[in-house]
This record gives sequence, structure tokens and C-alpha cells, in this order.
Amino acid sequence: MGLIFAPLICEAQRESPELIVAAQQRNPPIFAGDSIPEPPQQKNPWTPPQTELPPNLISATTRLFEQGLADPRGMEYREIEIVVGSGWHTGVPPLKTDGWLLPGVTLDQRFAVCWNGLVYPVVSIGNEVNLRADVEVAIKSDEEARVKWASTNAMPFYRSRYAEPEDYLTSVTALLPIKVCLLLRLGKADLAERVWAVWITGMDAKVAGNALHLVDPYLILAIDWIWAMYDRAVSAHTRGDDRLCLISAVRAQSMEKSIKQEIPQRPVLRPYVQYQDFLDFLKPLPLLIQDQARRAKLPRRTIVPRDAGILRQQTTAQLIDYLDEALAIQMDYPGGIDMDQDSVVGELIRRGKDAIEPLLGALENDTRLTRSVRSSRPWYYDRHFMTVYETALQTVRRILSVGNEDFEDWETIEKGIEGRKAVAARLRTLAQR
Repeated sequence: MGLIFAPLICEAQRESPELIVAAQQRNPPIFAGDSIPEPPQQKNPWTPPQTELPPNLISATTRLFEQGLADPRGMEYREIEIVVGSGWHTGVPPLKTDGWLLPGVTLDQRFAVCWNGLVYPVVSIGNEVNLRADVEVAIKSDEEARVKWASTNAMPFYRSRYAEPEDYLTSVTALLPIKVCLLLRLGKADLAERVWAVWITGMDAKVAGNALHLVDPYLILAIDWIWAMYDRAVSAHTRGDDRLCLISAVRAQSMEKSIKQEIPQRPVLRPYVQYQDFLDFLKPLPLLIQDQARRAKLPRRTIVPRDAGILRQQTTAQLIDYLDEALAIQMDYPGGIDMDQDSVVGELIRRGKDAIEPLLGALENDTRLTRSVRSSRPWYYDRHFMTVYETALQTVRRILSVGNEDFEDWETIEKGIEGRKAVAARLRTLAQR
């Protein structure tokens, strides 16, 4: 998509399978509200402070706040804890970070503006924090990372533009360009200038699209912002935080429309929209919204059992009903997801040929999403939501010892219901031999 360069810290995102499985067992707080509030000064007039920053950076900042980038003005900057995803897995304990606390009349649920430009439900609130000190920490952390790079790499340092995980985007120590916008909004021109000066270190105009982004940073800022919202929706979906997921996904869809309308209005960016869809990673978004709307309309009344003994007492039809809660973690990149990590899928496999016909029915007709999400690389923007019909196909192939190396079935089922029926018919014949 023109913004993905070679990653610098991809190996740091990897965790052992043992840690991933352990993380799945935790139960972070689930958001119970119906909406995310707007910061109190979101629509108040704003005059940018006097600054030496590029005019297009100022205009991009102004436009992003008009489009809804969360406004931190007039609020206490506090220690907070929020629930986030974390690259390879979700279900981790709440993240300790700092943010701007929205006023609240009750203690039932508070919210805060975080460093990725989104408003988050807050799990806990701590002391006031020194904003300038936090910015200094981010700058120092970035400088140390560049020194380390220079000591271990022959190639010059340059900024990587890739899909950062939610815990990184909301952290105090991450030096990201969206922080310039938030600091400008607060009138902290000196800090904004320092962050921008440090961040553009390594933004060689001859590398990839840097010349474009340095002249008009709107695109990279907008993509960071909408990615943060989309990734929050994906993470919330995976951990079963459905209200937060639906709110975030619907908001991301609105942001996508607004950003696509803005890009052609900016002279530097206008020529590029004719042949690149910079937001193509959002193509699965309607599918996610549709599935989340289904879950909101027909909420599950009981928790899906995970105990093997209890699962053995369930009917096969009930197990298949549970598949929209199936969760497996992608272990390898590139690669797929082995859905048999999930205990429900494991029980269906154990039942063998007795489960094949109900599973083939799911392959043909069940378009629900599971909780599992895969990607080509953790640092790429693409996300694929594993469906129940894909899970049913994988399960049947495991029962029949067909394996998952033959890609013809996987390509055929993506052609729609007729493709799924054709694959089900082939497997049905194979099962009868």
C-alpha cells in the first residue's frame, strides 16, 4: 500500500506459544457502555500556536481534529490503565500508560484520551503526570533505539511504516508523528517541534514515499489514526469485547469515508489517489460490522464451556453453534491458524466421522466469524477474520486426514456459496468411501 517498509522490531513482537496460550486464559475487563464520549473541547475553536513546523503539518493537524481526532485540551494528564491487544495475542492484563482524563460525574466508567488519538474506557486512574517528562522519555527512547541500530546495522537508519500493535500505539515511550498533533492542540509548540524533528530523522526523501509524506504528512497521520481505531476493533473482537468492537468498527468506517474525501482536496496527495488505495486494509471492515451487529442482536446468554468433560456432554449441533467463539492464535508468519487449538474444535475432531455431516452443513451455510484473526505478517496491515465455514472445512479435513497443504479447497470456498457447496460435496463423497 505504499507505506510499508522493512520493520525494525518485528522479532520483539514474537512470544512463545506457552505465553500466548497463557494469555488466552486471562479475562480482561469488558466494556459495558453503549458509547464512547467526545472530549469536552472537541468542537471548541482552536488557533494553532506560533511554530516553525511545516504549514501542511499544521493544516493536517487542524483537519484531523475536525474529523474527530480526540482533543486533549482542558483535561488532567493522569496515570491510567486501559485494555488493549498486544500484537500476537489478546487477553493481556490492562496496560499501564498515561492519558488525558475526561471529566466524569460518576465513578462507574471513566474515559481518557490516549496517545494514539482515541478515547478509551479506563480501568483505573492514578496520579497526575508531568507531560513534558513523558515526551522527554519518548524522545530519549527513540534516540537510544537509533544508537543501537547504528551499532548493529551497516545500513542507515530509516523510519519503518508498518502496523504497530495497540499496546505500542498507546504507550508513553513510543515516538509517533500523531503525538505532534496532540501536542500542538495543547499549545505545546516547543515539544511538538522537538518530536517532529526527532521523528523525521531517518525520513530520507529518496526512500519509498518519504518525499510525499514530508511535504504533506496528512496521509501518514490519517492512516496511523484510522489504523489505531481499526486495530482496536480487531483486538476487541478477538477478546470478545463486543460493544467496544462495534463502536470502534463503525467509527472506523465513518473515518474512512472522511479521509477518502479529504485526500483529493490536498494538492500534494491528489495525484496519488488515482492509482493507490491507501486504506485497502479496511476491506474486511463491513464483514466485521455485520458480524458484530449479529452478536448485538442475538447475544449469547451463556458462556461457551471450555472444559473437555463438559464439552463431551454437548450435542454436535451445540458445538457448531459455539464455533463463533472459537479462538486460535497464529503461531507462524507466513502461515495460517490451526483452529484445533480451540477446545470446541478439538472436541469436534475427537468425534470423528460422526461430526462430518453437521460440519459440512456449516461449511455450506454458516458465514459467522470466529474470534480468530490472521495476517500475512504481524507488522503488515492486512487482517483476515476466520469464518465458521473455514473452521468447519479445516476440521473436516483433519477428521479425514486430508491435511491443509492442498489450497484448492480454500480458494474454491472463497467463490461464494456455490464454491462452498462444491467443496462440501467433494468431502462428503470422500467421507463415504
